[in-house]
Amino acid sequence: PPAGGGYGAGSPVGMLGALPSPYKHKASDPSVPSLLDRLSDASDSMRGQIQHPEGGFEGTVEFEPFGTVLTRIFLEVLNSAGDVRWELRRMTLQVLPLLTVTAIWHDFDLLQQLWTRWLPHDGPPAYVAALSIREALLRMLEYTEFASASPAALLGRGCDERVGVLSQRLSDFLPRAMHGIGGLIERHRASLRLCSLGAELIVILHCKFPQIAAEWQ
Repeated sequence: PPAGGGYGAGSPVGMLGALPSPYKHKASDPSVPSLLDRLSDASDSMRGQIQHPEGGFEGTVEFEPFGTVLTRIFLEVLNSAGDVRWELRRMTLQVLPLLTVTAIWHDFDLLQQLWTRWLPHDGPPAYVAALSIREALLRMLEYTEFASASPAALLGRGCDERVGVLSQRLSDFLPRAMHGIGGLIERHRASLRLCSLGAELIVILHCKFPQIAAEWQ
C-alpha cells in the first residue's frame, strides 16, 4: 500500500491480503462454460453497423448479450480478488458492489447461479460470493425501505412492485445461502477476513430476516 494512503491492516483493503494463487480462476476454468450455457444462444446476439455522418456504412459491430458481459466482468473480479497485486484486490472491493447492484436489476438468476456455484468453494470464490450477497442484502433492504416510505408519485411506474418481487426472490434464496455461510465460517476459522464477513452476514440475517435465521438454526 502507498505510504500514508490509509490502507492499514485493520482497513477492509488491508484485511483483504494476498489470496492463495491456487484459487486464481482463469478464463479456461471448466466452470465458465456452464455459467454461460443459457447466455450462449446465437439468437441473443445483435448485429449492427457503424454509420458515418456522410451516410455510408463501414464495418459490422457484434453486440454481446448484456448477461454475457456481466458474467465476464464477474469472472474478472474473481481473478482480481485472487491476484497477488494489491491494486487489483482493491479494485475488487470497488467494482463488486456496483456490479452486484447492476445484476440485481438486470438478471437476478445470474446472481443466484454465481452465488450457488462459488459460495461452497474456498478462497476467492467464497469471498467474492459472500461480499456480493452482503451487498445485495443491504441494497434490497434500502430499496424496500425507500419504496415503502415514498409517495407513489415519486416512484417510477411499477417500481414498488419490482422491488417487492426482487426482495421476495432474495428472501427465497437466503435459506440456501445460510448453509453456505455457515460452512464458510467452519472452513475458514483461521481467516479473520472470511470469518468476519460470514459473521456479519449472519448478524444481518438475524436482525432483518429473523424467521429465516431461526429456521436455519
